[in-house]
Amino acid sequence: MIQWLIGGTRRALGLHHPGRNLDVWPDDVFILSYPKSGNARTRFLIANLVYPETPADFSNINRLTPDPEALSKRALARMPRPRIIKSHQYFDPRYKRVIYVVRDPRDVPLSQYHFQRKRRLFDAQYPVEKFVTRLQKRLVKNGGRVVKHARYSWRLLAERHPNRRRSRAMLGRIALLPIPTG
Repeated sequence: MIQWLIGGTRRALGLHHPGRNLDVWPDDVFILSYPKSGNARTRFLIANLVYPETPADFSNINRLTPDPEALSKRALARMPRPRIIKSHQYFDPRYKRVIYVVRDPRDVPLSQYHFQRKRRLFDAQYPVEKFVTRLQKRLVKNGGRVVKHARYSWRLLAERHPNRRRSRAMLGRIALLPIPTG
């Protein structure tokens, strides 16, 4: 009962993390990807392009390119616009401007393995083959977000959206994003 009241109060005051239910503005730019697909690297690259006077680091990255899973709804609403928002959520039709980061799907489990091993979530000697097999079974069983990410990236490929050969041109376009004022 108490947790329910606390949660309701946080929501009423805008102190909850909105996640996928954030308020979306027409000038928002979203950096989307499946976890361990290069979102952080892309986020730092874009933050350094858009805010050259403020070198991006882990102490300020949520201020420069916020994550709706990490900041409150109130903090997101107060951010200068246009906002460049990072998310591991799959594509939402409300997002009008999207930078979708796609990584070779064979590399994602290996990146996740090394990330979790570094965080000591399992023994350092745990075999990578066993980790990947367990991950595959979990993804097949649960589907969910990974399937939605895959559908969107396949749609992008089917529509012949920019690929690696055009990444330099895309970085040039990203560098032209308007810099938030305020």
